[in-house]
Amino acid sequence: MKIKKIINKLKKMSSSLYKRYQEVNGVRYYKIHSHVARVEFDEDLEMYVGVFEKMAAMSCFYTYYESDIHSAASQALTTYLGHCEMYGLNPYKD
Repeated sequence: MKIKKIINKLKKMSSSLYKRYQEVNGVRYYKIHSHVARVEFDEDLEMYVGVFEKMAAMSCFYTYYESDIHSAASQALTTYLGHCEMYGLNPYKD
């Protein structure tokens, strides 16, 4: 009985971790710390390119592997917001 509960919990965890994005018209939108990033695969660069669309300055990130999208985006967002805070800038579009 306990094994079934553990297996069901693992299934729920893996499916929620796997689906970290919402796809609209072939474009993936990831939610990173309550911010939305548009991520597309650039065939010329052979990399995933992500952009936080609601930021005042171009805040973007790049990664070779799909599995690294969330961590690269999180690091880029943290860096961007940190710079904005340090220099007293509004990070968001008006």
